[in-house]
Amino acid sequence: MPKRSILQVLPALNAGGVEQGTIDMAGYLVEQNWESWVASAGGFRAHEVVSLGAHHQTLPLTTKNPFCLMGANKRALARLIGEQNISLVHARSRAPAWSAYFAAQKAHIPFVTTFHGTYNFSGEIKKLYNSVMVRGSQVIAISHFIKDHILAHYSRWVREDQIRVIHRGINTDFFDPARINQQEINLFLEKEKIARDARVWLVPGRVTRWKGHEAVLRAFAGKVSEKDVLIIVGDESKEAYVSELKNLTQALGMTPFVRFLGHRQDMPLLYAASFGVIHAATDPEAFGRVVAEAQAMGKPCLVSDLGAPQEIIKDGVTGWTWRAADGDALMQKVCLLEALPHDARASLVHEARGRVLDMFSLGSMCQSTLALYEEVLASFPKTS
Repeated sequence: MPKRSILQVLPALNAGGVEQGTIDMAGYLVEQNWESWVASAGGFRAHEVVSLGAHHQTLPLTTKNPFCLMGANKRALARLIGEQNISLVHARSRAPAWSAYFAAQKAHIPFVTTFHGTYNFSGEIKKLYNSVMVRGSQVIAISHFIKDHILAHYSRWVREDQIRVIHRGINTDFFDPARINQQEINLFLEKEKIARDARVWLVPGRVTRWKGHEAVLRAFAGKVSEKDVLIIVGDESKEAYVSELKNLTQALGMTPFVRFLGHRQDMPLLYAASFGVIHAATDPEAFGRVVAEAQAMGKPCLVSDLGAPQEIIKDGVTGWTWRAADGDALMQKVCLLEALPHDARASLVHEARGRVLDMFSLGSMCQSTLALYEEVLASFPKTS
């Protein structure tokens, strides 16, 4: 019997959660002895797909030009499906999903999607465009929040029993506190001129307005103690906003207590060095990868009460939710965490990591996705 073959389709392979999930799944399929294909416009991470033993096909899938969507890309994908005997197509983004949808229909093979975000829409035309992401035999929602969003806005195109919640998974071998020793933490603190007994509050994530950094700075201003240090870490490509935050930090008299570290590859070390992790988004997030990473590292998280990050923590046990953009609400949880007895904190560390291992690990995500592929393939009507 020939190997079953999966084709994942996305615009490009650069930085981002969609790209990471695609690469993770591509490698897992190879490990499970499936043929694994990815079609995209390429990108600096395309070589990772090939290095894992999967195949990459370069196509202009970043385009939103309707003639390419319905024409050249559809034909190119249909040709790839036929030549490589693709069993199932998995689309992960709207623009290439339309081409993939029609190519899969032409080949009479199953079409599956992952609904990765809330996908803005301002009218019925944009909602119709977005609707391709719920036109699969099965639709993967990356959180219960996203499932609820789909049912609220796209129920004319999808039934509830077609939606499967499969949370995003993180690499729990990489995000493992056992990998980081105290000497590494001390060297990091020394380099950043942070005292070894400091209370480090980590605010991870892309530095953009809706991530709520301003609310965190204003909450700590005037209440910060000599022991507290805020570390803001993440992509700083929004330079004007970063400058605005640095100016606010100075105006609030917080400069000695705040570090802006930009994008870092050594996030496990930063989590390990922290006392607590703050998630402050002022708009709902579809998942909240940094919360899962922090919990995998055994760190308590203070999470704004919007979107899916609330699903990752166990409120009152491995972290606490707080009313988004409400500085007083955040500081109440900060004080609660500071007062947590040593035994209770040790229990939190154990439970937080165990929860991620059970529900938000890379292995769990990949196994659940593969099981869904198998179900869809088994139930898809065969051509005569």
